[in-house]
Amino acid sequence: MGKKILINDIEYQYDFRQTTEKVEITLDGKVFNFSKKDLNLSNDGRHFVLDNKDFFIEKASSRKSSAASEGSSKSPMPGKILKVLCKEGDAVKKGDPLIIMEAMKMEHTLKASKDGRVKTVKYSEGELVEGQVELVELED
Repeated sequence: MGKKILINDIEYQYDFRQTTEKVEITLDGKVFNFSKKDLNLSNDGRHFVLDNKDFFIEKASSRKSSAASEGSSKSPMPGKILKVLCKEGDAVKKGDPLIIMEAMKMEHTLKASKDGRVKTVKYSEGELVEGQVELVELED
């Protein structure tokens, strides 16, 4: 596994194997097997649908996370907030963990994209969130 991709703005190392009936995807060492009827990959190979949810794939080096450019943290995909590690008014440094969420049976730690102060924490532990919603807003 030496290939890297972005899926909904999260970088993963991956491997992909396909047979006539199934698809095996390894993300960061975790193996996921899918029947071809359950996984719909677009013709351009950049978009797939799984369990009626849309995911977008890009090469990891192709662009920066939109959260980094906006100075806020967005959920990479639908999931559940497991732990909120900051509160309004906290000073944070770039790379500090802000929120841990679970999505697709994997934990994702959302980190501060810049130095600043937490302006707003929009969700609490245990809440379900959609993909690409702002979870924490930072100010300079």
